[in-house]
Amino acid sequence: MVVYHLIGVFLHPLEPALHANTHLTFVFLIIFLPALQAAIQKGQRLGSIAAAALILFSILCVAYIYLFHDELVMRTGDPLPRDVVIGSILVILVIEACRRTQGIVLPLFAGIFITYALFGQYLPRPFYHLPVPFGRLISWFGISLNEGIFGGLIFLSANIIFLFILFGTVLEITKARDFFTMVGIWVGRKISGGPAQTSVASSALVGSITGSPVANIIITGAVTIPLMKKTGFSPAFAAGVEAVASSGGILLPPVMGAVVFMMMGLTGFPYLTICMAALVPALLYYFGIGWSIYLYARKEKIIPSEEKVDTRVLLRRAPLFIIPFGLIVALLALQFSPMYAAGWAMVSALALGCMSKETRPDLRTLVDALTRGAKSAAAISSMMVLANAAFISVMGLTGMGPKICGVIGNLSGGHLILVLIMTMVASLLLGCVAPVAGAYLIVAIVVTPLLVDMGLNVMQAHFFALVFSVLGFLTPPAAPSAIVAAGVANTSFMKTAMQGLRLVAPAFLLPFLFSYNPALLLQASGFTDYLLAIVAAVLIFVSFPIILFGHYLTKVGWAGIGLAAVSVVSLMSYFLTRGRVGGLILGAALFTLLTLWQWKKAKAGERETNG
Repeated sequence: MVVYHLIGVFLHPLEPALHANTHLTFVFLIIFLPALQAAIQKGQRLGSIAAAALILFSILCVAYIYLFHDELVMRTGDPLPRDVVIGSILVILVIEACRRTQGIVLPLFAGIFITYALFGQYLPRPFYHLPVPFGRLISWFGISLNEGIFGGLIFLSANIIFLFILFGTVLEITKARDFFTMVGIWVGRKISGGPAQTSVASSALVGSITGSPVANIIITGAVTIPLMKKTGFSPAFAAGVEAVASSGGILLPPVMGAVVFMMMGLTGFPYLTICMAALVPALLYYFGIGWSIYLYARKEKIIPSEEKVDTRVLLRRAPLFIIPFGLIVALLALQFSPMYAAGWAMVSALALGCMSKETRPDLRTLVDALTRGAKSAAAISSMMVLANAAFISVMGLTGMGPKICGVIGNLSGGHLILVLIMTMVASLLLGCVAPVAGAYLIVAIVVTPLLVDMGLNVMQAHFFALVFSVLGFLTPPAAPSAIVAAGVANTSFMKTAMQGLRLVAPAFLLPFLFSYNPALLLQASGFTDYLLAIVAAVLIFVSFPIILFGHYLTKVGWAGIGLAAVSVVSLMSYFLTRGRVGGLILGAALFTLLTLWQWKKAKAGERETNG
């Protein structure tokens, strides 16, 4: 699979539909072959037969598309009986592949959508749709070579996401991760909170590449959580820090995991445009976490880290990260395709790693890493193909999207804030039980058109869905990130989840801020708009944790907490009133008053201690 896709970057041996079919072939085999192997090893006769059948049907279906490609193009929408059979099997295979890699939630939603397409003509208005013949439905879902399974998302998966995931694995085996670790340690030595700040910095950088909160927690948490516990942080707080720091990497440019490429496919925006829009929200997310850690460390009197930065490692590993990413940015700026940029970035990263004995991977390590990357890419591909085959296709055939938007619009009475709250709840619930990318895909496909109709631009709508899908991964009752981090820290899941929510609380306001003011997504009209919006947002992210932790320059009493709360409300009003500066001026004035009060109180405490 890796060799084929690398050839595809530079030579383009197949036309697009057959290239997508080849990609799908590898996805099926990489997902179903291990299932056959595991069933044989466990002596499970029925499991072995089922897995073998999945493999045989996969080969049969993709071979059918190779053999009859030209004919299938000609009879799109008017399938033969055998086309319907093959298309039906393909849909079942995609659902099963997604179930085996992503769990039951996305396939369950896909089943609901497909059932609606089959039987929606029996529902009352507004959900009624005209009958769709089964043959046409399956042709659209499974065998059409420009819709359904072979719609736009499979090309996104085959041409971009697969290569960037491999790029991430190459960075890992060439030890570029050491650069992130040293940067994190340097940050931890400079700011109160020490190892916790190290966790924030290193997890942010690693998370941007992996795009997986769970993988990020396992990679970085094994080092940072014990270090945090050793220097005085409670196990639950340490685990909470790692959970929130690892989850936010999906928001952080320049890679943003695979989500940036999904957003490219759904919105049509260029890669660099999306990365630029993500920059301020991502920095605010991590600023809020770092500031909360700072307040906690000051309150608990935890000193900065004394761990030494290995300057030699920092300087030697920096080119392994900076040069490949610089190459990506340069090639994209020169209008080369993301596929081409990712291919050359991966080649350059591997070449740079091979130049030094310290970073040169042996053949076994390289093969193992590329295998892991291919497996991760296959899992993401199954999810994206299912999204195209079920969600996008059903909405196109039945007009389901406008119907859902109409219902939400009626329930909200046309009030944007109510629509945003309903979208937030949907994203959080899906984020609890589905992968972040999967939750984002569903909400982006179904709900974001309504947000656009309500006056948000496309970028605002999609980032609203994305940020809350990330936060859903941290929200009880499921909170998958907290579960994994609690396991690494050997502490209570619920305590970890609650500490994580306290650390990340300001981020729950962030999507509402940029929904009312696109300046935070760098989409305003002038410098003053950017400056005022960023100042107001930073003050909110500074003031809100003071309320939660009861500490600033020194302990904050109830009067100070009330002052900070009024400041936050005033600053929020600047966004909700779409730029009326009265709220910003009042909020900034109240925060300044609190700061002067705290400074005077802290000085008095110092004199009393010294006296």
